[in-house]
Amino acid sequence: MNGLFWPIIWWSVVACSLAISHYAVTYRGGKAKKIKLLRFSSGFFIASFITYLIWLLLYKTGYVLFDYSPLAGFALTAVYPWIMALREFKKEE
Repeated sequence: MNGLFWPIIWWSVVACSLAISHYAVTYRGGKAKKIKLLRFSSGFFIASFITYLIWLLLYKTGYVLFDYSPLAGFALTAVYPWIMALREFKKEE
């Protein structure tokens, strides 16, 4: 397989995780629904990150930059909800 195939797959998983996280944090509905969305978002993030780490340990392509580049995306996805929550908290003050 092409060396770019897996990084593209993992970056699309990161983008999906970021989109789910953004929707969960900015949801304006009821509190119970928002909690369910946040649980789903964090569960999806953890599952995709663990799957990425397992893939990284077992099936690396050999292109170091391409193999490890999704880690930056996962780091952004982990920090993004906190940034958005702090921004919403400042708006409420």
